[in-house]
Amino acid sequence: MLGAKVSAVWWSGENLRLGQPVNLRALHKASKVGVFDGVLRLGKYLLLDMEGRPQSILVHLGMSGRFRHFSPGAATPPHTHVEWGLEDGRILRFSDPRRFGDFWSLFVLGSLGQRLVAKIHPKTPASRLIIMRCERLVAAVRDVLERALMHGGTSMKDFVAADGHAGKHSHYL
Repeated sequence: MLGAKVSAVWWSGENLRLGQPVNLRALHKASKVGVFDGVLRLGKYLLLDMEGRPQSILVHLGMSGRFRHFSPGAATPPHTHVEWGLEDGRILRFSDPRRFGDFWSLFVLGSLGQRLVAKIHPKTPASRLIIMRCERLVAAVRDVLERALMHGGTSMKDFVAADGHAGKHSHYL
């Protein structure tokens, strides 16, 4: 998968975790015509990086989710919910019979993405950080928080602000 260029992104239209739809627009923006550049895994989470993109794709595999490569023209297995058509004709498919998996497009930050944004490995003890690296992390955190505030925050489920409006930052992740 590394080095493969994405030519198409598809979603089955079926909701995944907590009955939420996949944000196909965000997946398109993060991956269409991009090249898979890196994969980080932490438990059931995968962070897929695309070359030259500010966003990464965070995938939660759920209880039964998995990725598989398929040859061009191969039949789509049952419970396939997301697929990337690759320029060389292969297809990368995500299948999840229980639909507990999920996808997010996000600007890389926090424990999974520290080493990508702030060049800090997630397991580095705080006592070993030098000032310059701490300053880069603080700047990256501030930038993401400022953007989130500018968009009214990221509303989860039925949360709304005092004015009754939901935050719209999740549309920019």
